[in-house]
Amino acid sequence: MKKLPYLASPSRLPDTINLGPVHLIVRDLDKQLEFYQDILKMKLFSREGDTAYLGSERDTLLVLSQDSQAKKVAESTGLYHFALLYPSEADLAQAVYGLFELRYPNWPTDHGMSKTTYLKDVEGNEIELYIRTLDRADFVEIGGQQKFLYKDGRLSDGRDPLDLDELFLSMKERRGLEVLPAGTSIGHLHIYSRDIDEMTHFYRDILGFGGGGSYRAMRMGEVALSEKRNHVIAYNSWRGSQAPYHDHGCLGIKNYTIGIKEEDIYKELLERLDQASVVYEREDRGVRLRDPAGIELIISLIS
Repeated sequence: MKKLPYLASPSRLPDTINLGPVHLIVRDLDKQLEFYQDILKMKLFSREGDTAYLGSERDTLLVLSQDSQAKKVAESTGLYHFALLYPSEADLAQAVYGLFELRYPNWPTDHGMSKTTYLKDVEGNEIELYIRTLDRADFVEIGGQQKFLYKDGRLSDGRDPLDLDELFLSMKERRGLEVLPAGTSIGHLHIYSRDIDEMTHFYRDILGFGGGGSYRAMRMGEVALSEKRNHVIAYNSWRGSQAPYHDHGCLGIKNYTIGIKEEDIYKELLERLDQASVVYEREDRGVRLRDPAGIELIISLIS
């Protein structure tokens, strides 16, 4: 048995970067606003025509734009899910408890390194709610297979049912959230891609994320920022090497943002883009480009 690191190679990006907001194209903005406000307890900051800005008590995490004519391309590359990272276990517990109070379908899962649940919005966009629990299990390789070894000796593939009784013990009182708490962030994105090696090259070698896990048996890869901020961008090739590319004018993800505070780090990243001949469009304090899966991302210099 060999213990595997969550960060296989160092990141050239600091773990101070911000991930998000995530921008989705939706068919019915009113129905989606009901979901994100009533089910996930997001705060609506503003609505400008067919576009709305939502998030936690403090930060914008999600942008929704309505296009009633937009189509959904079946089995294309694109967003598998975006993940809301909660400030504490108690906050996650309240979020999950609230879903059960509302009888909203969700799938609580124990990944060893995280406690999580999955759900879908009213148009089928998948969302993960989670906290990191890196102290609960080690990532190991046994007989060529990657597993999670819990501190109590249990061995798992990382897809166990979440112990809800234990999770709910963290709450002071059993009730759902009233509002998505300040400090909630976009913890990671998981992307349907054509080729995980191509994605690793782009996110690790060009953008500068640290090398994360590579799960060949599961046809998955990921990149990280630090030991504590693992699994920041994940990607899989489950839809095959011939999957049609996601068009950011279709339903689903339009783009997401990587926010960088350090100007020198930002300039170094642009130099890597130029050296790799990556096509990008400049805009005020940022650039707009696409990853190998066709996902548009905005890299911004933020204050």
